[in-house]
Amino acid sequence: MTILNDTTVERIDGQAVSLSSGATTSRVLAAMVVMAQGRRRDHDLHSQLEERGIRSILIGDSRQIGRIGDAVHHANAAIRGIVGTDREPAPA
Repeated sequence: MTILNDTTVERIDGQAVSLSSGATTSRVLAAMVVMAQGRRRDHDLHSQLEERGIRSILIGDSRQIGRIGDAVHHANAAIRGIVGTDREPAPA
């Protein structure tokens, strides 16, 4: 996993992702892209990706303005769905 701050996804084409950060552009292979969009509700990108057959999952404020605990719960459920287990994790 690679975390890229202040980076814009310009294009997702198959399993390649075109990125830009300032004046720098790059293209990387990716099986999955996880994006943090900030603290506002916005379904536009989600809708565009879904229309093109690219799986997209909304969590946190992009899904619905709420509390951090809600975002963590939605993220946990999304990851469990991706890896194929619907079980709640065991208490720590």
